[in-house]
Amino acid sequence: MKNTITQRNAEVVAALVKWWQENNFVVMSDERPKENWVSVDNRADGFGISVQERSQGVCRWGRLLLVWPNGKPAPRK
Repeated sequence: MKNTITQRNAEVVAALVKWWQENNFVVMSDERPKENWVSVDNRADGFGISVQERSQGVCRWGRLLLVWPNGKPAPRK
């Protein structure tokens, strides 16, 4: 994430997780507090995104877009 002060990475990741949870995302993996690394999926379309703090405090984004055979993800049980 450009222009983010590395000392605030935990605060920024916490704000992202809060926003994701309030906007139809479900947390799939959360490695905090050991690491600033969180992965989420959108409940509506299966879009996945993650943020991970790497060496030297740099945060990186990851994303995953799945193409579902019937056009939408299978219902979660």
